[in-house]
Amino acid sequence: MHETQEKMFNRDLSYQESYSIMKRLASPDASDRDRIALLSMIHQKGVTATEMAGFSAAIRDFALISPVDGVSDIVGTGGDLMNTINVSTAAAITASSMGIRIAKHGNRAVTGKIGSADFLSRLGYRFDFKREELLEKINKNNFAFLLAPQFNGTFRMFSEARKQLPYKTVFNYLGPVTNPADPECIIIGSSELSMVPVFAGVLKESGKRGAVVISSNGMDEVSPFCRSKIMFVDERVTEVEIEPENITGRSIDIHDVASSDPEKNFNMTLSGLRGEDKKIAGFIALNVAPLLVARDVHSRLNDAYEDALETIMSGRAAIQVNKIGGR
Repeated sequence: MHETQEKMFNRDLSYQESYSIMKRLASPDASDRDRIALLSMIHQKGVTATEMAGFSAAIRDFALISPVDGVSDIVGTGGDLMNTINVSTAAAITASSMGIRIAKHGNRAVTGKIGSADFLSRLGYRFDFKREELLEKINKNNFAFLLAPQFNGTFRMFSEARKQLPYKTVFNYLGPVTNPADPECIIIGSSELSMVPVFAGVLKESGKRGAVVISSNGMDEVSPFCRSKIMFVDERVTEVEIEPENITGRSIDIHDVASSDPEKNFNMTLSGLRGEDKKIAGFIALNVAPLLVARDVHSRLNDAYEDALETIMSGRAAIQVNKIGGR
């Protein structure tokens, strides 16, 4: 960051600048002072899609696992404090049972009660594996989970700098776009409306397909009880708003799909995946639907929802849960 640092304030960085700066600051030789300078600059002016794309590409370069062809991810930023079931993981498992190759990127709970890794850990999933095993898992079950801290040390390199700042930094938003497997299609859930077009821009600049979703109450997922915005990204960006009852045909309340008790939350998620609780199953299917549309499996969200729900109610998602957990 020494290079005429003042000149970088109050202006947006190019992709190459963003990439190069992150590569330099993620090195063990960089100082926390320079890391803080970058994080402060980005916070003061606001991050752009171009900067996020450059940062994420640099971070993936440091990952211990290289990209995997043909995979997808469903991932949220977290931070909505709603304590809903771990729907992104449940939706990813369901999608994998439908033949979509999933490389799920995630972590343990930070703001919620049970994160993706917490849920899978309770299933008996083993997180320590190498690239060869990653490919084996995906080829065998269409599913693998990459625990973020295990495969990417860049976030650790910035941990001290982040602790010294009294606000969220760009690293609070980089998780969904730094999957080391580098999925070609990503469904990103955002809990902040201002980040929706930024994430959409990252997907577009990175040549990916996918969608960015946010609910009107700030949930980082497609809500089963209030309006949601979905920004689809392929060659162009298309924005749609949906009322969940027009797709699910039923009334679902937040208390039907959320719990502050980790054990209950885990069991609720399982109950939905097994088709035992149709409201939770509907919530999961609602969050599989954007991926099916983004991957051109279906052209309409209603059809995608029905397909995902039928997959759950038929028992295929439950069988996939057992395979993934080694049960």
